[in-house]
Amino acid sequence: MKRIVVFGDSLSEGFLLKHSEAWPALVTNKLRAAGLNYDVLSASQSGGTTEGGLRRLPPHLKRKIDIFILQLGINDVFRGVPVDEIRGNL
Repeated sequence: MKRIVVFGDSLSEGFLLKHSEAWPALVTNKLRAAGLNYDVLSASQSGGTTEGGLRRLPPHLKRKIDIFILQLGINDVFRGVPVDEIRGNL
């Protein structure tokens, strides 16, 4: 089984949605329907920032990852974090 890790903020965490309605769960359903053997792990957090992502990332890297989807940055922009700092964190 191949592993996909979705590492993001509220957009991938599914803020105000049921877990089954968040896009990573929908992708999981599509992959299974297509007969593809993938495990989709959503390691997303509402309000997540690139700085917070750096702190949360190490435990996830201890397992084999075949596809890594990074979806962070919008909360940094909302908070006025300089682009150079966002780039550095990413």
